[in-house]
Amino acid sequence: MFEKIQWRARLFREEVANKHIAILFYGLLPQALRSERLFHAIIFRVITTDKVWKKLIRVSSSGDSWIFNFKDIEIEYPKNATCLPLIDQYVEILLPYLNVSDEVKHMVQRVTPGRLREPYEYGGAVLKEGDVILDAGANVGMFSIFAAKKLNDKATIYAFEPMPIPRALLEANLARNNIKSVTVVPRAVGRENAARKFFVGILKASGSAYFIRGRKESVDVQQVSCDSFVREQGLLRVDFIKVDIEGMEQEFLMGAKEVIQRFTPRMAIAAYHREGDFDVIEKMLKEFVPQYQIVRTSDKIFAWV
Repeated sequence: MFEKIQWRARLFREEVANKHIAILFYGLLPQALRSERLFHAIIFRVITTDKVWKKLIRVSSSGDSWIFNFKDIEIEYPKNATCLPLIDQYVEILLPYLNVSDEVKHMVQRVTPGRLREPYEYGGAVLKEGDVILDAGANVGMFSIFAAKKLNDKATIYAFEPMPIPRALLEANLARNNIKSVTVVPRAVGRENAARKFFVGILKASGSAYFIRGRKESVDVQQVSCDSFVREQGLLRVDFIKVDIEGMEQEFLMGAKEVIQRFTPRMAIAAYHREGDFDVIEKMLKEFVPQYQIVRTSDKIFAWV
């Protein structure tokens, strides 16, 4: 109880100091009164009015979409969807590479409580020019576009996104950023080649989940295994794999054993969606390639040889 009181006192001091009164109000609400859409409204107001955020992100309107300008990357995003997943991706994928002060990083942590994660590179698991890259769970394209720009479009990137709304945004964002090295694959990636029913997230642009059944709207998608896709494309190597597919990471690995053993790609795998992911995923990777060096961070597993 004392620790909770201390936490609330610290929250109050910091939010008052930063003039983030709306965030303070939300943080002090009882859990039952909180909602994703309310938090979205608060965060959107902060990033479009706060002087520090306005230096990081510019937001403009274009018909039914917002255009988020993240310095070198522009992302189109629908107005009827919460911006939280996009801001998460910005904080996760782009912010770590910016030369910003500790004060700014602290401010970002306050605005996105509990959401700050590591980027998709760590240790020896880094992107290199000339890489063949698989982006499993491309969503609206933040990682694929980041990778293409970091590598000066000198890579071959396959971006897997089975869901119609984020895939349409992915294609639009690739064109908006003049990216030539990314091929969009309109399929899910899993254990086997099969038809699947994915349940649409409440915030339709943000993602989907195969395991969540409590949602009314679903989409029929085609799934391919990583091994099948690589054989189908006749790829002679795979250098880097990023996997963030809403709890299907273990299934991805079951369908990627041949590719992993043959090419020993550098890997960045989300491990926060399902309980036990860290242990299971690390065990699978070690069984596939015993010489893999593996590092766990707060929400990912990285592997390289």
